[in-house]
Amino acid sequence: MPVRIRNVRIFDPADGKLSPLSTVVVMRDTISQIIPAGGDDAPEDQTLIDGEWGTLYPGLNDMHSHTTLQSSLLFLAVGVTATRDMGNDNSFLQDLLPRIDAGEIAWPRMVPAGFIEGRSPYSAGFGFIPGTLEDALKAVRWYADRNYFEIKIYNSMNPDWVKPIAATAHRLGLGVTGHVPAFSSPDRVIEDGYDTIAHINQLVLGWTLDPKEDTRTPLRLTALARAGAIDLSSQRVQKTVGLMKSHNVALDTTAVILEQLMLSRAAWAGGFSKPYADKNGITVAQDRNGTSIPPALFIQPRTIGVTLARSF
Repeated sequence: MPVRIRNVRIFDPADGKLSPLSTVVVMRDTISQIIPAGGDDAPEDQTLIDGEWGTLYPGLNDMHSHTTLQSSLLFLAVGVTATRDMGNDNSFLQDLLPRIDAGEIAWPRMVPAGFIEGRSPYSAGFGFIPGTLEDALKAVRWYADRNYFEIKIYNSMNPDWVKPIAATAHRLGLGVTGHVPAFSSPDRVIEDGYDTIAHINQLVLGWTLDPKEDTRTPLRLTALARAGAIDLSSQRVQKTVGLMKSHNVALDTTAVILEQLMLSRAAWAGGFSKPYADKNGITVAQDRNGTSIPPALFIQPRTIGVTLARSF
């Protein structure tokens, strides 16, 4: 049944402008008509929604999420209509996805990545944690059989397994994304077959760490404190960017959460935290001076030639 949304202005993100009042007709997942307000008659077999002079805008994409039962209505409430699930409990998703498809649960469209971790004392405890390369390749085939979009490789993966895992994934039509495994480097995973690197800090670590430092630990986050010394025009940085361009490797920045991490201090609330605390009556200390670090690492990926991960 078509849905007819009346009395709305349409936001065009290409030019940043609002349309005159309009009526928008949607059938399934396609906009079938846009009509000037007052110029349409609503057939009885259509669902009519009065937009009350509100703004209709394209659905938002959460480019890096880890789905929970609690997240669906929150996504929809703020206009997120598609998500990339970047690693999850396999049994949970295999139960959830058919229920979404059947219309039993309200949910944004989801594009899942199949999580594959290596075995170590630091292993993340979901997806598959193979102990051998053959088991890792079986995991890739399992995800391909279930129509996952890509696989996601995590911190403890054996760097020597990345190339055969990526080759198998590509042969089966899957993309390859992930963290840079400990004791590897962005340059190596690009050459071994990554299509996307998850998190801007995974690039930064390749420009700041000693090869023997272990990023299976929280060092993969705390080492961002060294980022202020990075020269983005240096040969080391430009080599990585050049490899990303030549191999068509995109970056899933997750810049918002990482910037929040870099701006945070123990017992101090700033940025996104203070409005939330104020709204909910939580008393916290405010950021001492409200200043921000130079945002070059967060705003420059495009300007230095790095492609950002695409939405769906």
